[in-house]
Amino acid sequence: MPSTDARDTAASPRRTAIDGVPVLWEDVRTDPGAYLVLAVGYRDASPAEVGLSHLVEHLVMRRVDAPPGANASSGPDETVFWATGSARVRADFLTSVCEALEHVRTIDDESLDTERRTIVAEIGRERLWGTHEPFSLRFGLRDLGVLGVNHGRLLDWTAAEVRSFAERHLHAGAATLVLTDEPWDGLRLPLPSGPAPVRDVPQDSLERRAVHRVPGAPLVWTAATGAEHSSGATALARAVLERAVYAAARTRDGSAYAVQASRWFVGPGEAWHLELDAPPHACATAVRAVLETVDRLTVEGPTPDELRSAREVILAESQHSAARIGRLIERATLERLSSPRLPVTADDVARVELDEVHAALRAASSTAVLTVPADPQADDAVEIAEKGGYAWTTGCEDPEGRSPKEVVDAAFDVPGTLRGRATSTVHSGKLFSPARGATVVVCDDRLVLIDHGFTATLLLDELELVGRDSDDDIELVTSRGGVVVLHPAHYRGLPKALDAWVERAPHAHVYDKTRVALLGAEG
Repeated sequence: MPSTDARDTAASPRRTAIDGVPVLWEDVRTDPGAYLVLAVGYRDASPAEVGLSHLVEHLVMRRVDAPPGANASSGPDETVFWATGSARVRADFLTSVCEALEHVRTIDDESLDTERRTIVAEIGRERLWGTHEPFSLRFGLRDLGVLGVNHGRLLDWTAAEVRSFAERHLHAGAATLVLTDEPWDGLRLPLPSGPAPVRDVPQDSLERRAVHRVPGAPLVWTAATGAEHSSGATALARAVLERAVYAAARTRDGSAYAVQASRWFVGPGEAWHLELDAPPHACATAVRAVLETVDRLTVEGPTPDELRSAREVILAESQHSAARIGRLIERATLERLSSPRLPVTADDVARVELDEVHAALRAASSTAVLTVPADPQADDAVEIAEKGGYAWTTGCEDPEGRSPKEVVDAAFDVPGTLRGRATSTVHSGKLFSPARGATVVVCDDRLVLIDHGFTATLLLDELELVGRDSDDDIELVTSRGGVVVLHPAHYRGLPKALDAWVERAPHAHVYDKTRVALLGAEG
């Protein structure tokens, strides 16, 4: 789960082990709770598997007689099953969860469909399609970058894939039990055995600031920092940034109601996420507030008062029971992964100097990505970002670095042509179709979409996911995080040419996005 670094002051919890599973516990003033933490999240899956942990979570809870106060969650970092109440209630719940996790290894296809539909009801049908996630622009379709295609194959996964995922990821080797009181006699965790999990560190490919647009997305500023910045410095830097943006965007301008900063550890470094709930008509004002604030903090640095206030907020939040439980859960995941970083403590924050915070802010800003809603009312926001040094990007840029005009010229027999490739073909949008005025050029090694001045280039070797639905729409997703959705029948001669091109893709996973019909869905 993302963290806001509201951490308690204890440097380390108390420990024991039950049935080979580590147990972390502290006395927390709240309803007694038990949290079975599995160190596998969305970011640990391949592009074709991302979201499987959510489906498994539903399948497990379907078999568990959950008492009041019991639930489960899955997210980028971990999968958690929890219950509150008496020792007996929690023990019975944990035993049921362990047995259900074992049962998932024998699941059949017939057992999946209800939970698929339940998840669609939970997340929305539009989430089954890929998006240009800011972290996929940074990491490609690896680690946090797979969030852009999360649940893409929800209606296509087979029981065999679910069983395989459970066997590889959901076992005692990935598990830790977190308790808010002392462990009691008779507590058992009958989980299947398995190896310790490994989370690979993705390569950060961004070298400059970038801005992009995503339909239905909130206004988000994301960034990354490296191992040279301490956890205490980055925690204070994010707190300073969050409070300063809040003061500018909400208190001064009224362009947003909520501003929330969070982070994920990525190897020895961090990925930051700052989200504003600015409505489309106020996005330009909110973007200006964000950029002005970021530039002030990176050029001038935070003031002593800003640093003092941020430190006080972190230390005050560290006393909340929810923050203490969150710290334990995060520590459980990070320790299972042998992470070089652990949750920040009060001591970490107390000894940080102003120049360390300034350095972390400068580093984060240098390759920040601004995500703007794809809404006509937010058009000015992109222009403001570009003037502020954020380069327009889509994840589908020409690999030779050519401008959209140069790509268009190349597609239509101007010197340096794409069509000079021996087997290239040009497919124009049909006159009476939504694709009127657009063109798709299919070459040996790439596909180029040209649509009213916009161009998108997809390399055949980078094609990772190809999803088709019952309406014959096709989703093409590349390892760089580029996403293009086409309806081939709207282009002259494209269906056969596109099929032949996809068949030659060496790494693509081709699947049916609507293999399992939704309730009330047509086709």
